Amino acid sequence: MNVLTTDGSFWNRYDFFDSDDINQKSVGGSILKNLALVGTMFIPYVGPWIAGLSIATQLAGLGATLGKMIAGSDNPTLSEIEGWSKSVSRQGA
Repeated sequence: MNVLTTDGSFWNRYDFFDSDDINQKSVGGSILKNLALVGTMFIPYVGPWIAGLSIATQLAGLGATLGKMIAGSDNPTLSEIEGWSKSVSRQGA
């Protein structure tokens, strides 16, 4: 979700989904991001899918982290899964 606006552009200052810079993180932005995530879960017929996908991406990241603890941190496949999970996570990095 960090690709809606180009870094350094005028609209990037107001993009609360963009959190790839420490200077852009704020309490208000974190609240809006979480409200957007939770709010979409209440849309009829779409909400359960959003909730399920959110849970699936979090479980994929958790599984990759636990797998790296068992198999070793130099496993490229588990690192890719963990990176993908973080990149699609709507809850921030």
